[in-house]
Amino acid sequence: MSQAASASAADAGEPGALEVRSLSVRFGGVVALDGVSLSVPAGAIVGIIGPNGAGKTTLFNVVSGLVDPAGGDVTYNGRRINGIRPHELNRLGISRTLQGLGLWRALTVIENVMIGARRGSSPGFASALLGLPRSDRYEAALKEQALAQLKALGIEEYANRHPGTLPYGVQKWVSLARALISRPALLLLDEPASGLSANEQKQLIALLRSLKERMSIALVEHRLDLVMSLCEHIHVLDFGRLIASGSPTEIQNNKKVTDAYLGSELTDA
Repeated sequence: MSQAASASAADAGEPGALEVRSLSVRFGGVVALDGVSLSVPAGAIVGIIGPNGAGKTTLFNVVSGLVDPAGGDVTYNGRRINGIRPHELNRLGISRTLQGLGLWRALTVIENVMIGARRGSSPGFASALLGLPRSDRYEAALKEQALAQLKALGIEEYANRHPGTLPYGVQKWVSLARALISRPALLLLDEPASGLSANEQKQLIALLRSLKERMSIALVEHRLDLVMSLCEHIHVLDFGRLIASGSPTEIQNNKKVTDAYLGSELTDA
């Protein structure tokens, strides 16, 4: 990723604010989330941590409309968005990356990034089918926008390659470029540092810090050193329950957290 990313990686408006209240999710007899309440304030970088199975990704899936909660509310900028469908997130200004990348291997890198763009001004299927000039202009502009996003992350050289031919770390940047091209007001990152080298993790931290004036960021991450150095506020989940919230220092010094599952790992971080 290039150092220019801090200036041009995204072009969002006002950062969005997310709040979940008393959120509960059940899969059969398994309680995945149990009355969880937490917030991501506008312009903040918030970490969500916990062991495997704590409910972190389930929380993102509820916000993204992939899972329907058994109870509770999700609000975005004060608007209740329970029941939202995943394809509606883009127009709301919410963007997300996935643990498994979710890249289309049959498409090139630039085509994958183009998919993430906002569709509010799309000329529509009929125009594209008939090859109308408006459709051609739209596609050309979208391709230019995607290439600019790739350049901002320093991976434009891979624009015409297929994701499966690239190192995993580069694929992570492609996934991030696809999320950023929509200029989100709220960015949800699911384990963004996994698979990245130490140097790439430093670049990721610098990028996310540069974006906070234009968007709010919530990240699920197992790299506690990254979370502690990057996030202003941290929520801790364990077995589907919120067991602590606070600053990195408060979380590090929270005996309930360390006793529950983190132990020396948190202290070392």
